[in-house]
Amino acid sequence: MTDFDIPYVKPERDRNGRIRYWYFRRHGRRWRLPGEPLSEEFMAEHRRLVAATLSASKGAERATFGPGSFGALVADYFGCKIEFGEKKPSTQKIYRLILEPLSEAHGHKPVLLLERRHIKQWRDARSETPGMANMVVKVARVLLAYAVDNEYRRDNPAARIKLFKLGEHRAWTDKECAAFKARWPAGTMQRRAYLLAKFTGQRCGDIAAHDTRRPEGWIHSRGAGKDRHQALDPRTPRCCRRAPGWRRSHEPTHQGRRQLIRCRQP
Repeated sequence: MTDFDIPYVKPERDRNGRIRYWYFRRHGRRWRLPGEPLSEEFMAEHRRLVAATLSASKGAERATFGPGSFGALVADYFGCKIEFGEKKPSTQKIYRLILEPLSEAHGHKPVLLLERRHIKQWRDARSETPGMANMVVKVARVLLAYAVDNEYRRDNPAARIKLFKLGEHRAWTDKECAAFKARWPAGTMQRRAYLLAKFTGQRCGDIAAHDTRRPEGWIHSRGAGKDRHQALDPRTPRCCRRAPGWRRSHEPTHQGRRQLIRCRQP
């Protein structure tokens, strides 16, 4: 990988081993950069993002939202130690990722003028990712419930707004399992992830966070804020009964977290 020093640019290796470059700013917001570093299209998009994000951040720092505005509501909600402060850090991060851009765009508008059609527009703007579109509605619903409790308005326009239907993950067929095992031989991280998922039934995030400092035949993970110990299936291969922890990649994610390569259907 070529050495370079461009502000706010973070390299990240994708699940296929290719290096991708992202323009990264605070609170986890990032944008994919096209082409190769220092190329014309790469630098043009980088300059555009720098101008857009720096001006927005400076404007946000200078902004003083008036009483009853959407921006004042968001700031009030973020400052509430009970409604927002007691949520898990991961939940707070998601709420900020959704509410901060909305506050930048609509912070000066009165909360009383917010209608159901506006929230549907926020939802439909993310229709390409139905899960995130539904999360926008859910977060708006929580925020406006807080607005009702604190007398910003009398009703919650986000209540009973329909969510997108999400698809279901079907089970792999025996043929697909055999093809995956043929592609990833024993000893690879992908094969170990496949075996742990098969024999523990845990979610991908729980498997990625599991702790290998455990007695042989047990798996320790942390999910939903709780520590859990689960006995492994006796048929679990030896390589997974006392497997080393997932190693950090050479190019960690922009959050510096451990990465688990997800098992994909062949």
